[in-house]
Amino acid sequence: GEGLKICRGRHSWNEHALGYALAKGFASRIGLGLQAKYLTAGSSIEGANAKGWSLDIGLQVRPLPYLSLGLVAWDLFSRLSWDTQEKEALPPVFQAGAGAGLPGRLWLEMDLVGSPGFFPSDLRIGGQGELFRGVLTLRGGLVRKYADGRLIPTGGFGLQFSSMGLRYALDYAFYGDPGGAGPVHRFSLTGRW
Repeated sequence: GEGLKICRGRHSWNEHALGYALAKGFASRIGLGLQAKYLTAGSSIEGANAKGWSLDIGLQVRPLPYLSLGLVAWDLFSRLSWDTQEKEALPPVFQAGAGAGLPGRLWLEMDLVGSPGFFPSDLRIGGQGELFRGVLTLRGGLVRKYADGRLIPTGGFGLQFSSMGLRYALDYAFYGDPGGAGPVHRFSLTGRW
């Protein structure tokens, strides 16, 4: 059999997802969403590149105008193909949460996140506020990892704008995990019509 390769030096890793999401509201208080994603992962290490797909599903209920409850199943169905010819499914991740709107365009949220056999793995608490209505949103929070008790700061911003009859959102998120893979920076661009 093939032995373990030892890699020395500095190596890079990147992940990309291109998704298409659909959502439908029912009775003005219930929403159901589905997202399909094309996934790629790349590395400077030979054999550590993959392509694949994934499907997510979510449900949101608003029992009160200022309260939102949600359930999401991330990567509920998936398939990755590595350049070593191995194929695998991603482990599904489940998220349950509640959010509350406060006066002054503020929103507070709490989520529990985990995988089958290890739920919850994270407790996420955060908030966001609009600085300029419909244009700029700032976000911040903390993630508590149950496995080792780490508290990880998170933050980010959202910028919304319109062009050619479409609405766009540019989002940035920071996940500062010094005990894990290090800080993570995520960018997304979303178009809505």
